[in-house]
Amino acid sequence: MEITINGTTYENPSIKDGQYTVLQICEQLGYTIPRFCYHDKLSVAGNCRMCLVEMENAPKPIASCAFPQTPKMVIHTNSLITQKAREGVLEFLLLNHPLDCPICDQGGECDLQDQALLFGNDSGRYYDYKRSVSDKNCGPLVKTIMTRCIHCTRCVRFATEVAGIEDLGATGRGNNVEIGTYIEKILESEVSGNVIDLCPVGALTSKPYAFKGRPWELTSSNSIDTTNSMGSHIRLDVRNNRVLRVLPKPSEYINGDWIDDKSRFYYDGFIKQRLSHNKESLLKFTNQLDSLFQQKHYQILFLIGGSTDAHTLFLLKTLASLNNKFCVSDTLKSRTGQLDFDSLYSLEGGIQSLDSSTSLFTLGGDLRITSPLIHSKLISSKKSAYTLGTFTNSTAGSKHVGIAKQNLLSIAQGTHPMCKNMLDNNFQYLATDNLSNIVSGWSLSSILFNLSRTYGNAFKSSPNSSLHTKINYGTLLTTSNDYLINSLNIDSLTQSISNESSYATSSQSGKNVLFQINSDTRKLLSLPFLKKSSIYMGSHLDIGAASSEYAYGTLLPIEKESLFINTEGRHQITSPVVSSPKGINSTNEWEIFYNAAISKDLAINSPWTSILNDISIRNPNKNPQDMHSSNILTKVQSKFSTRSRNSFVRQGFWLTTGSSLVIPSITNFYLSDPTSRASLTMNKCSLSRPSSNYLNY
Repeated sequence: MEITINGTTYENPSIKDGQYTVLQICEQLGYTIPRFCYHDKLSVAGNCRMCLVEMENAPKPIASCAFPQTPKMVIHTNSLITQKAREGVLEFLLLNHPLDCPICDQGGECDLQDQALLFGNDSGRYYDYKRSVSDKNCGPLVKTIMTRCIHCTRCVRFATEVAGIEDLGATGRGNNVEIGTYIEKILESEVSGNVIDLCPVGALTSKPYAFKGRPWELTSSNSIDTTNSMGSHIRLDVRNNRVLRVLPKPSEYINGDWIDDKSRFYYDGFIKQRLSHNKESLLKFTNQLDSLFQQKHYQILFLIGGSTDAHTLFLLKTLASLNNKFCVSDTLKSRTGQLDFDSLYSLEGGIQSLDSSTSLFTLGGDLRITSPLIHSKLISSKKSAYTLGTFTNSTAGSKHVGIAKQNLLSIAQGTHPMCKNMLDNNFQYLATDNLSNIVSGWSLSSILFNLSRTYGNAFKSSPNSSLHTKINYGTLLTTSNDYLINSLNIDSLTQSISNESSYATSSQSGKNVLFQINSDTRKLLSLPFLKKSSIYMGSHLDIGAASSEYAYGTLLPIEKESLFINTEGRHQITSPVVSSPKGINSTNEWEIFYNAAISKDLAINSPWTSILNDISIRNPNKNPQDMHSSNILTKVQSKFSTRSRNSFVRQGFWLTTGSSLVIPSITNFYLSDPTSRASLTMNKCSLSRPSSNYLNY
């Protein structure tokens, strides 16, 4: 590759001619070229013409975003011809654009403002009436002022290529062109909020954020998303100790440039229906915990939610082990005692490993609900996709192969019609939900392991060897700390109650004590517990608090420093961005149980103190999104695990017949946790989507 830009010649033998466009090469070499329609994650449209540059021996300026680099090309990015071309483009764009910058929510972040200042003319020559366009109703999230639209079509391409919905498009010709839905309808997508970031002007803005603040008034902090297991990188914009906006922070190895709508808009639930407690009563309660643990005739159950931070999980698991108590999770496990090693509950190879295969076989719940970003990644890659599980609302064009266990059995035994296709193609197997006991006691991961062995030729070594090749399957977890729940061998709620006969006996005698830690599930309504023997610890007034005699408020992840491990095993830390709302008393979950841990010499006999201090050992700039490896926590995980490395165990198990359907753990994407259920915006979204079966949770 050889190219001359503004009189300077650049050569790079490793880049082939035509491999990149002129705009991409200029960006890599440090030359800034203005643009409106171009986005590196979307297809090239080339219709704004703002990226025009002069090329020698060309009759007119070229659109650099669509023109490939050619041998010995000579480009001028700041010539007189280029400047006049940009002035002309901006003059045309501003012909019908309203002069309402003072009341526009895009003010201060508007690409049209910036480029008009840098490249535009100082006066206009148009004195006719400006046209106006009626606004569209896109739902409770996206506000439209379509008179401001410059027809860059970013939103249209995103809806088609990433969200998988072809609801947005251009109608009319010439001066009558409008962007909108062809018929009046809302945007039914779990990632629709990203069109707000994509819009270079104020045509598409955030409806919950409307007229709430200006960008220069906000303080920005980096954090991670704890609403799901991906741990997406986000930016929190705060004013007066209140989160006013959540935006994605680009991260190529996790969430790319996007986040889902729940991560973006549920922030109003941070201050609504918050749970508070009396400090004196909490102090009295913590002092009595040690004597409660000493009672041999009491059966104590720690019911832990998947959003609990890593240090609280480890402390509760250790306390339960030392006191012979039960520690279970309200999520469904994706591992079994017969087949137990790390790759059964993690996305082996990371999220980027999904790009390495040509076809994807998903098993379990609706990928669009459990992980909208992975679903969008599948749409963008245009892979061949097959789904076995619930009937889904997927827009990825997946081929549905059944919902019954018999379908899975026939695939595993090689009698299904699609088996030949699975053998001939490079398939990746992905569990999209933490469903246990899907087939006579075998978890989803066990089944995936067996499918990978059958169709992926995973085992090339002898039966007596512990060596094996990489297995092309992974498990996509549901909640933010499901990875550690599986790693610490914390049983699921239903499995624990059915397996422990002593637990059932004590429930009849009324000697049960239930500790609910961030656990808000409707399964609680059927538990054998009296309300007076139930203690809830969480951030919001929800199902768990309503079913308990005592309730104590805890901090949200954005209000404390805590460790979370995402579905690929990546350790990430949240930093305190805001404090608890005024008048709300809340505390760290692990601090409630710390006195009981001290009385058991936990701080001496285990590395708890080191684990607690380990959270601050990371990059000196204190960026919570930096990769952080909690080596101490990683070492103690094996203390509670029963991992078997025997190759006979690793060869998987054949399945038995059955006809029960796969039941997903998440049925309502917008109301899947206490914070989102407290959010007015998320409730509006749920009510606006009856066609997606979002009314029940």
